[in-house]
Amino acid sequence: YACIAKEYKISVSWIQYIDTIVFCYVHITIAGDCTDPGSSVSNEKQIRNFNQWLGTLPHKHKFVVAGNHDPEKGVSLTDLRNLFTNARYLQDESVEIFLSNNRKTLKIYGSPWQPQFEGFLTYKKPGPGKGHIKDLWESSIPESVDIVATHSPPKGHLDAGIGSEDLLDLLESVQPKLNCFGHIHKGRQGKMSGAQRIQDGRTLYVNGAIVNDDLEPIWDPVLVEIP
Repeated sequence: YACIAKEYKISVSWIQYIDTIVFCYVHITIAGDCTDPGSSVSNEKQIRNFNQWLGTLPHKHKFVVAGNHDPEKGVSLTDLRNLFTNARYLQDESVEIFLSNNRKTLKIYGSPWQPQFEGFLTYKKPGPGKGHIKDLWESSIPESVDIVATHSPPKGHLDAGIGSEDLLDLLESVQPKLNCFGHIHKGRQGKMSGAQRIQDGRTLYVNGAIVNDDLEPIWDPVLVEIP
């Protein structure tokens, strides 16, 4: 199982050994925020290129959760569902997959919302209230789920101090096996396979960002074994 967030132009020699891939943050020169906000290439073209690359991967199960830079420059959240034809796009929904190699069923949930930065289509106000992020997550995150893939990190977990308290509260209640995210690049510290994961109770928290704040790909993707 691989968690990747940001920058998809990377070496993927390891990828043949991975059963399931979740891109937690799709931005256009990146995987999970698969688009580059500074590029002169349109977001639609960047996403189509990224989707084409996804189609070259041999894995049966591939999932994408949008990042804040993906639905921009004429691309809407609705468009993303149509553009990703080589992976399952998840937005406030879950899917169950059967892994035949170990006869295991996994339920995976994905959501693109983030409460940190206004001005993006993925921004939702924190706290309860109609259309606020807490209500959206409370109504869509299943009580029984193995993997929660979000763009935003939860508070206090590889988040550089600005993670979502609403998300943390819900995850502590639901207790999935894994929460993977990106968004806050500097939340992932260290070199290469440095401090990108925290085990807290039943849940493993993983920051899958592979680029720093200058969009330089300096970290490896995070490989996780789901028990």
